Amino acid sequence: MRIRGLFIVGVVVGLWSLPQSVVAQAHPEQRDSLKQEIRALRARLDSLQRVLERLLQARQDTTEVVDELAALRAAARAAVPDEPTATVPDRYVIRSRNLNRLNPEISVTGDVRFQGNSPGPQDDNVDVREFAFSFQAPLDPYTNTKIFASFGEHHAEIEEAYVYWTALPGGLRLDLGRFRQQAGELNRWHLHALPESEFPLAITEYFGHHGLVGDGASVYWIVPVTTLGGGVHEVWGQMTMAGNPVLFGEGGRLSGLAHLNNFWQLSRSSYFQFG
Repeated sequence: MRIRGLFIVGVVVGLWSLPQSVVAQAHPEQRDSLKQEIRALRARLDSLQRVLERLLQARQDTTEVVDELAALRAAARAAVPDEPTATVPDRYVIRSRNLNRLNPEISVTGDVRFQGNSPGPQDDNVDVREFAFSFQAPLDPYTNTKIFASFGEHHAEIEEAYVYWTALPGGLRLDLGRFRQQAGELNRWHLHALPESEFPLAITEYFGHHGLVGDGASVYWIVPVTTLGGGVHEVWGQMTMAGNPVLFGEGGRLSGLAHLNNFWQLSRSSYFQFG
């Protein structure tokens, strides 16, 4: 449109610059025709000039809007820092949350065993030990819940159901509820997770077939030291009800447990642990 307007302006200027002798020598009818064409060209030129003025005004308004938007973006960047503050670690900043995140993590594990008799009839060669159901869910960035239930042919029980809090003052962790206690290396493990088919004799002899499980509170602490060969040193202190029939009989008093564990990573494939 701009090129077309310039072309028309050039035509009008060219017409106005015609020699007077040419206009004077033209016939009256031609002069009238030329005057009409000049008036029409002037009218179109005025119309194009108004359109051009509106386009320039619109461009100016758009520039003002773009400048205002850029100013708002700059103010927003200045108000929100690029990096989180040192007092709020990244792992605790939850920027989105949906209904799926409110659901717990659920897993099911089966412990089924088969055996064959030779010679002899094949009777009772399928042993369904148990099916374990696990429910785990974070309640907030510092609180977590774990529930473990097992079902077998002759039993159904809640193996563990506790809530634990992390990042407490002093780097402590607090557990409340029913949990497998920190006695030895394998008592904390569930039956289906053991590296062998049964709990070790040292556990079953003193704590029974299911190991040592208690209802109470547990405190866990990592000793903040960097000496002693760069090892990791952990301390547990647990206070539970004395409900284990093998260890305590019919006792109903409180029982205490303290455990110190020292761990050193010797290489990529070997470690040393003393507790």
